Amino acid sequence: VNVADPFRRLARIKPDVPAVIRADHSSVTYAALDDMIDAAARVLLGLGIRAGDIVGLAMVGPDEFRGIVMAFALARIGATSANASLAPEHLDFLIQERNVPVPAGVRSAAMDAVWSAMAITRANTDPVRDHPGGEAIFRIYGSSGTTGTPKHVAISHATQIRRVEIQFLQCTGAPEIRIAGMGTSHAWGVLCILRTLWVGGTFVLSNPANGLDAIQRHGVTSLVICGMQTEYCVDTTTRRALALGYPVTLVADGHTTVGNDALFQRLCDALGRPEWIDDPRFVSVPARNEHHVE
Repeated sequence: VNVADPFRRLARIKPDVPAVIRADHSSVTYAALDDMIDAAARVLLGLGIRAGDIVGLAMVGPDEFRGIVMAFALARIGATSANASLAPEHLDFLIQERNVPVPAGVRSAAMDAVWSAMAITRANTDPVRDHPGGEAIFRIYGSSGTTGTPKHVAISHATQIRRVEIQFLQCTGAPEIRIAGMGTSHAWGVLCILRTLWVGGTFVLSNPANGLDAIQRHGVTSLVICGMQTEYCVDTTTRRALALGYPVTLVADGHTTVGNDALFQRLCDALGRPEWIDDPRFVSVPARNEHHVE
């Protein structure tokens, strides 16, 4: 199964239902979204991108809709999308927003040019043949995890689909509206996109700076909060939401943090190793990363 397969079905059975609301508040129906994915796939094939190629997506700005379309267009033809932080020697192609530098030796195309070319290919109404997906790599995510050291993880179509099923589809319920300030650059963002769209819901892309406006505009009555940096982002968001009168559910296992000096000192105390606090091997995050085996 290909992760883009459900968009075909929903374009047939719910063509006029809003699939995505962009950061500029414009609406994209399921029929239009599937049409855009096909149009983008034709442009990508015209650029010489083929199944198995790894294509970096260098997206900037608050509206990640174009990146979402490109990621699923690449999936549809069997190519792999990747965070632009992936080392250039691993990239076969790069699609970049304006002002994003292109590494030497990497074939590339500007997003504006690709998006403009889609208007021409949309005149072709023949569906693009879907790649079977399966164990082919869908996405390469960039992550520093809790180490502070950049690393990348390749996820197949089959694994991505299992993640959605295990973590989200077991709680399907009615089609929903989900507001998010993230896109395909985050593994969690892709899970949210697929979870929402596969059940015929509406995914609302919101500039994080205008998040409250989006929440109020769509009549949100309660919030479920999770994310990175428990003691900073999660704490501040929770306090702000409570101050505004929203009931809040903080997911017990849905937030985490990265190492910092204060937490390391508490860890040393808990382990009964206070001498580690001033040990030159462990005095900073980079030092601890270098000597983590010790």
